[in-house]
Amino acid sequence: MSTAEKANDNIDAFVSVGTGDLVTVMMMPDSRAWRFTDISPDKARHFAERLLSAANQAEVNASTVPRRAPR
Repeated sequence: MSTAEKANDNIDAFVSVGTGDLVTVMMMPDSRAWRFTDISPDKARHFAERLLSAANQAEVNASTVPRRAPR
């Protein structure tokens, strides 16, 4: 099981309990309700590739120079 956390935002993924041949992605967009969706292994791989690509681009876009403190 893998979890990415920031504050109260959680994303988790695991093999679906009912069928065992799908991947369940669980997200908590706010503190009120968990959201679940079942996707195929191919869709899960595609989603993982897109997340990795976005993470790599975010690192490239991140400033390596510290910002000035507010005056």
